[in-house]
Amino acid sequence: MLDAFWAEAVRPDAALAEDFVRAIADTIQIRGVYYAPVGRAAGVAAAAARLGREARLGLEARLAAFV
Repeated sequence: MLDAFWAEAVRPDAALAEDFVRAIADTIQIRGVYYAPVGRAAGVAAAAARLGREARLGLEARLAAFV
């Protein structure tokens, strides 16, 4: 079965893959680096913006969508 997976692979749907990457980037990743002051500042700003946005959207409503 695993051999068939590698030998008969189907190309992923490009639009679906792009939507997935955008969803992941928008929900679990924060832009910034942690080993340089400028990168840390960018990370803190991005985290604060994310937290503010989630507070405005209502975290309970977002979590309810997963239940």
